[in-house]
Amino acid sequence: MEKVVKHYAITLFDIIDSDSSKSKYHINIINLYFFLQKNYFFEKIISSNFIKKNKKIIIIKNIFNNIFIYNFLKILIINDRIFLLKKILSEYKKIYNIKKKNIIKCILITAVPINKKIQKMIARKIINDKKKEFIIVNNINKDIIGGFLFINKYREWDFSIKRCLNEINKKI
Repeated sequence: MEKVVKHYAITLFDIIDSDSSKSKYHINIINLYFFLQKNYFFEKIISSNFIKKNKKIIIIKNIFNNIFIYNFLKILIINDRIFLLKKILSEYKKIYNIKKKNIIKCILITAVPINKKIQKMIARKIINDKKKEFIIVNNINKDIIGGFLFINKYREWDFSIKRCLNEINKKI
């Protein structure tokens, strides 16, 4: 299902990104995301297997006057993917942040909490891109003893004292 979510999110992004006149649709997508956050029952209703597809389409047509949102939701309903809507929108936001806002999400694991300024300094030294903005989550793990682990997407940089001690142990 993760591939399906990514496929829909990338397609949605590509449609919006392909034409500058469609940039207003990004705001509509974000509004839809927040609408779902606030309206738990709406999500349950349109994801329900007890309501027929044509009824769901009528419901969304009455709620959403935006033709772009309506058509997007209609495609999801017809393809039996409407239950993935929240995940698709969440993935879309991630793609948008990476491609448009130049935001990189990272995890910094340390033995003790460190301040935001040092976190950003570490990220800039490792990633080496001054144009990027970083969202850094500082996780605490006393097992690493000291130093830090820096994780970005699927790459990991281990500058922990625990790793150094393990390497020394292997040499002995």
